[in-house]
Amino acid sequence: MAKVALLSKRLTPQALGLAQALQFHRHEVMMITSAQETVPDSLGFQVLTYFKTWSFLEALKFFPRVLGQAPEVWHFVFSDFEKENPTPAHWVLSQLARALPGRVVAASFYDSFLSVSRRQAVPLLKNCDIVTTATRENLMYLKRKSWLNRFCETEVLPPFLEPGTSSSEMILDQDLKQLVDAARPFLLLPSQRLAPDVDWDLVLGRFQLIICGDRPERSLPKTYYVGPHLSDGSFLELLKGSAGLLTAFDDFSIVELLRFQRLCALAQTPAIANPRQAEALPGFCVHKRSGFQVSSMTSLHQLISENPKLELQSPLFESIKMDLADSALNELNRLYAKVRHAKTSSVDFKRGPLP
Repeated sequence: MAKVALLSKRLTPQALGLAQALQFHRHEVMMITSAQETVPDSLGFQVLTYFKTWSFLEALKFFPRVLGQAPEVWHFVFSDFEKENPTPAHWVLSQLARALPGRVVAASFYDSFLSVSRRQAVPLLKNCDIVTTATRENLMYLKRKSWLNRFCETEVLPPFLEPGTSSSEMILDQDLKQLVDAARPFLLLPSQRLAPDVDWDLVLGRFQLIICGDRPERSLPKTYYVGPHLSDGSFLELLKGSAGLLTAFDDFSIVELLRFQRLCALAQTPAIANPRQAEALPGFCVHKRSGFQVSSMTSLHQLISENPKLELQSPLFESIKMDLADSALNELNRLYAKVRHAKTSSVDFKRGPLP
């Protein structure tokens, strides 16, 4: 296990959830945050409230203090780009940490990069050995933009939040219930936007759509956007009111599919997935038992024409085979270990054999 320094401008549910998950897996955790943050009692790990402005000079000033704690992993956390963006302090700390032998620099991003400029993001990203994002869309965006260094390890890991914990007050419970009633019958899409190369007209002739993202400037009729920061509790309420969870036209990681499987089983709501997703996670979408497999929009149209209410004749929702948080943290631990081993081996190789 490693000594991990988590750096977050705010004590968000995402940052605290990650800290608690790491501590539960026997890592030694310390958190570095802003001076104005109120630290909850009995967290079980050290919280250092060093920073006020997160400036270049502050980073130079506080780096020796952080270094005195001897962290092996420097892990930056960004929960909401409307309230926190990469700053010169993040770049300086990542640059200095990267220069230390055997140290790992990681960053987790739980919001969309569409509102972040290259000038803000790239200085930090280019110093990172590990980058995780909450969705496959955000990771693909970083790769298309070439914002990552070519040796960076990447993974899609949702936030480590307890079920029912909301990371943003996007909608109140009463508003959520009103939306569910107004949108019926609807399909729920866990992606942040509609796939642009798909013709949705025939689907919208039968169902409305609720999308887990921010509303774009231009949107199709009969579509609702509820924001990307939904708790498991809010997501479950939407699932219970929906005709199905449509994942077939987007890419999701195994960890994301695990979450969908667990929540679909709780809501007894079918998933509409593609064969690759069904094969990647057995039990997630067993055709006509826990969902429906479609390979294209044409097959989805055929499914809707034959079964307009998307009813399962003999529903059978398998219990989750593994815990979501454990699965996600196992992936993060694997990345920590892989990068640490590579850096340690590199240091030993440079030193040469012992005399």
